[in-house]
Amino acid sequence: MKAAKWFLVLGILLPLQASWAQTAGEPLQQAREAYDRGDYPAAAGLYQNLLKTGADSAELYFNLGNAEFKAGHLGQAVAAYRRARKRAPQDEDISYNLNYVRTFIHQPAERQGPMARWLEKAFNFFPSRGLAIAALAVFWILAGFTAALIITRNSRVWLLWVAVGIALVFMVLAFWGAARIALERNARWGVIVAARSEARNGPNPEFQVGFVIPEGREVRVLGHEGNWVAVGLPKEGYKGWIRREDLAEDE
Repeated sequence: MKAAKWFLVLGILLPLQASWAQTAGEPLQQAREAYDRGDYPAAAGLYQNLLKTGADSAELYFNLGNAEFKAGHLGQAVAAYRRARKRAPQDEDISYNLNYVRTFIHQPAERQGPMARWLEKAFNFFPSRGLAIAALAVFWILAGFTAALIITRNSRVWLLWVAVGIALVFMVLAFWGAARIALERNARWGVIVAARSEARNGPNPEFQVGFVIPEGREVRVLGHEGNWVAVGLPKEGYKGWIRREDLAEDE
């Protein structure tokens, strides 16, 4: 995705070639053709239809984000890029496009220092599923290595230190993966996709409007009640209830 950021800056935003392109068939080709002729709403709709059929990849969400951005739907673009980044957190172009679209959205300046931003980036570098698979693989390597030492009755010191090193790697991956999974389960986020969303003091239109959230703003999801969602703006410390249709939650 190296070239995508230059296309975004120039306003071209060419869709990426996806690894699943051959299996998507005609709908994917139609989406590309719609994008190429400048019919961005149609392209976005076709990409959405592909997702509804069960197609799921970082490339598909990336292309959807490009189409939504060109169609002028900032909220839907941010939501698509966030979902793409969740599937490929190490991809620089996804992060670049997401941050570029964020420049069009009014929100408070980031208060994190360089070290905090680096730690957050490192913590989220690998997807939680990948960490879990890696931890499981290292566990079986450790189990096999330990069994071999026991069977052969090999007590060389350097082999024991290798076993300790493998065990430490397993522990790091296991705790890292568990922390990521717990964070993803307990900290839900979403993006405002309505032109403006009125956050009320309760889950009912009769409650007073406390504040208004602009399209594209990323919010913390705190709970659900019927057709209403409790959201929070951590930087401002605001909390309120918005209509469910105003929000696209992370997937």
